[in-house]
Amino acid sequence: MGALAMDGYVGATRRFVIDFDATQTEERPFAFRRAALEFGGELAEFRADRGITLNGSLPKLSVDEWLALSRSGDQGGVDARANWSGGFAGADLNVAEFSVFGQQLGSTRVAARRRTDDWQFELDSNAIAGTLLVPMDLRGEPQVVAVMRRLYLNAGDGSGAGIMSDIDPRELPGVQLHADEFGVGTRQIGRLDAEILADPLGLRLVSFESATDSFTAQGSGGWFVGDEGADTTRFAVGINSTNVGEMLRQLGVAPFVEAETAEVTASRRAEPASSTCSDAGWARRAATIASAAASALGSSMRSPGTSPASNAASEARMFSSALAPNPRTPRIAWFAAASRSASIESMPSSS
Repeated sequence: MGALAMDGYVGATRRFVIDFDATQTEERPFAFRRAALEFGGELAEFRADRGITLNGSLPKLSVDEWLALSRSGDQGGVDARANWSGGFAGADLNVAEFSVFGQQLGSTRVAARRRTDDWQFELDSNAIAGTLLVPMDLRGEPQVVAVMRRLYLNAGDGSGAGIMSDIDPRELPGVQLHADEFGVGTRQIGRLDAEILADPLGLRLVSFESATDSFTAQGSGGWFVGDEGADTTRFAVGINSTNVGEMLRQLGVAPFVEAETAEVTASRRAEPASSTCSDAGWARRAATIASAAASALGSSMRSPGTSPASNAASEARMFSSALAPNPRTPRIAWFAAASRSASIESMPSSS
């Protein structure tokens, strides 16, 4: 018995071709070999020897929904991380509304190519552009390599619900990240280099360094899960600024101090009671981190006409309240030292 080939279309713009290999069994005479799906009306053409390829133009694509679908399927006792991409063989798509990990990217070109041991993804949108290398096998302590020309994350709405609400950091790979331009919401962090390692308890931020024309920052931290399944975020950052007003503007804080230079250190610990792994969880955590750094700087500066201590305390409370509208939000520890400043060792979040 020979092989079997099929082609056809669904509607006017969705076309496909499929190949099946012949087998030696009567119960299952054919086995799937490859398929090509074309969106937009062009003829479908095979682009891989095995697996499924996607090409053309789509009005909308949500990676989160596909990942949720793959997690909900019966894996037959097999660890899905061993070959998370399944029969996927590659893609070259133009998507009008593209979303991934809670990030709404709008018009995006997405290209995917299977290599020997990893996948190479190319993304190009107004917010995110660059290359990601994702290992084929995500078991053990894998690491994604991301080399980005720009990486601007939206901070999310903080609702704490959604498709990605069941993310467990213990199941996520590490990341080696470089971004020429990085930002979260309205905050501009500048050039960024970060090393995140997979850990039995979650993810460990070994180091990060960022720089703009007005400040540099270095830090470390982690996202861990305890014995009872509740997660905790820890972060420490040090900032050196040569233009405080410009730095506050880049961090999304209205200038309220008079100072040229500053040195600031801040730390934040999110206790299990207030931690969630919601849509764009990493994006919101990054936004909180940036806000914490800006807040620490704000608490260390002196506004005209007020004493250093009273101004530092009031500003720290103001920013703490903005960061923590939920009464369950944890204490934020502030450690700040700068010219024309007062130090605050600890300040509870406002309720």
